[in-house]
Amino acid sequence: MKKLILENKIAETREAAKLPPSSFSKETLKAPDTSKMTRLGGGNDKNYFHGEGKMGYLEMKRGKSSMDVIEREFSARDNMVKKAPELKRFLPEMINSHDEKGDAATGYYVEHLNLIAEFKPKYIGQTFGDTKLKKFESEIKKKLFILPEFQESSRRVSFLEQFKNDLGEIQNNKDAIFDSIGELTMVIVTDSTSSLKIIDFALNESHEIMPEEDRKDISKGFDKLKGKINDLIGSM
Repeated sequence: MKKLILENKIAETREAAKLPPSSFSKETLKAPDTSKMTRLGGGNDKNYFHGEGKMGYLEMKRGKSSMDVIEREFSARDNMVKKAPELKRFLPEMINSHDEKGDAATGYYVEHLNLIAEFKPKYIGQTFGDTKLKKFESEIKKKLFILPEFQESSRRVSFLEQFKNDLGEIQNNKDAIFDSIGELTMVIVTDSTSSLKIIDFALNESHEIMPEEDRKDISKGFDKLKGKINDLIGSM
């Protein structure tokens, strides 16, 4: 009975967000012992652990009742790639997990990212978003002058140029993103095939995909960010 209820919840979640079935169960790895890993962060419903290697582990705080959330995030990722294959390099690698009995575990493996900054374009695009934009600029400047790989001015400029180009590519495919997730959270990274990654593929607080007002704010945020990156390049 519990399994049937869970399957119904998953189906309802996909239907509400108008998403196709995902590749959720195609590949799984045994869930790690998170007590032997370091908790590096998390949110209201997840804890993020990392030990060694290129993959970390996101564990749901609500246990088995979170299985629909995991399925939802895999579905959203698949949907974005299907609608716009160019987005694949901006999405972290994700692999589902199972417990010792072979049943679905309450978490999944996700590509470990070395972050420079995390931001939400929506907030930057809003009426009072200039404060967020200044904070973003300050954080980027601080990190680029501290990190050893960016001590040369040419390296900083090259990275910022890549950031601007990557942001433009994401902006060109924004509809595929808007139609798949509820809120856009992005991180700037230093050791990947792109300077940007999209993280957190959940629905919004209303359990819906991106509302129209948020789409407008994010589009404005993209434009503000590109302008600020040009300023940063000129200051390097």
